[in-house]
Amino acid sequence: MSLQVRNFKRVWRIVVILMIGQLWAAWGCGQPYRDGPKVMGNDRISPRGRWLAYGNLRDPHLAIDGNPSTAAVSEVFYHGAALTIDLGKFCQFNMVIIDHGSNEFGFCGRVAVLTSDDGQWFRQQVVVPGLRRVTTAVLARQVLARYIRLQALEPGKEPWSIAEVHLN
Repeated sequence: MSLQVRNFKRVWRIVVILMIGQLWAAWGCGQPYRDGPKVMGNDRISPRGRWLAYGNLRDPHLAIDGNPSTAAVSEVFYHGAALTIDLGKFCQFNMVIIDHGSNEFGFCGRVAVLTSDDGQWFRQQVVVPGLRRVTTAVLARQVLARYIRLQALEPGKEPWSIAEVHLN
């Protein structure tokens, strides 16, 4: 085998190992429910016990209780429905995962992720389409914020259901 082919294979193996490592780190090195209610492996985020949730969804606290079988649910007509989470302190993250729980169609057509330092003035970070079971919003950069607002911009077929919110 020529030297170029061996070097190419060696470089390719290194690239694959680095890619796997990046994916593993991006996902938080674990499953969200593995050891009870946790934030997905990110020590830059406050413990869930400090979080407060409010908004115009029914039972907003159920979106952060660590139990995927309970959910905060919107009304039937919910354009503009929002869930705001006070993280209790400034936290750094670049991904918001919305678990819709057992309601297969409990997602909205489009959802905006907004952040705030003071809970009054929010900046839109990203708008993503809602997806069955889990909606993932990857932010363009790391954000340092204390408040996160998830806002339905386009309703889906059924009421919006948020069983759990995870940050990474």
